[in-house]
Amino acid sequence: MAQVGNWTEERSSTQGAGDIVVSGALSGAGVPLRDSLSAGLIWYSIANGNNREAGVGTFDGVDTIQRTTIGATWDAGIYNQSSPSPINLIGHSVVTCTFNSSAFRELENANPPADGFNRITTKTSITSTLLQLLDEGNAVRINSAGATNLTIDPVSITNFPIGYQCMIVQGDVGQVSVIGSGVVTIISPLGKNKTPGTDEVLTIYHESTDIWRVMGGIA
Repeated sequence: MAQVGNWTEERSSTQGAGDIVVSGALSGAGVPLRDSLSAGLIWYSIANGNNREAGVGTFDGVDTIQRTTIGATWDAGIYNQSSPSPINLIGHSVVTCTFNSSAFRELENANPPADGFNRITTKTSITSTLLQLLDEGNAVRINSAGATNLTIDPVSITNFPIGYQCMIVQGDVGQVSVIGSGVVTIISPLGKNKTPGTDEVLTIYHESTDIWRVMGGIA
């Protein structure tokens, strides 16, 4: 299976549909790809303006990702998972190394460890739900025909540890929005916080007390 990295997030000025060259962490909290991944296959996501791309790339171990297999794109408002082509990059992009829907399906089909880590929780036909402590390190798949809010409570209510990480999967046509309750702040590369399409994956992690970061496949 291709690699993923914790909190990997870099900017890129690459133009066009060729290889991606990353140029440094987007913020002080982002981890450069070369610091958490070795050369080889990686799962990647690109946010370029309102367009998105997710797939498997070949990382050279330094700063370049060859877009090896495109899993899905959200381009000019059109979602394509059947025969996607690399999106044409314009201006600046945000590149993350997180699970996308293809990786999630591999995880879903695998046998979970005995301790339950990497468990998949499925929630169906809901409009709102709360993030749970037991979801740490796991995946939450939300199957809903309508929009769903996933709310994160402050640590004064739910004592989420720093470094908590979870994958959120949109399992149906209803988009999933990650929102904070009370003093909770949600940070994402482009200030947006929802899934763009069916089978798209968000990764969320608790960066510091009541500060959460949303990465990958956001709209």
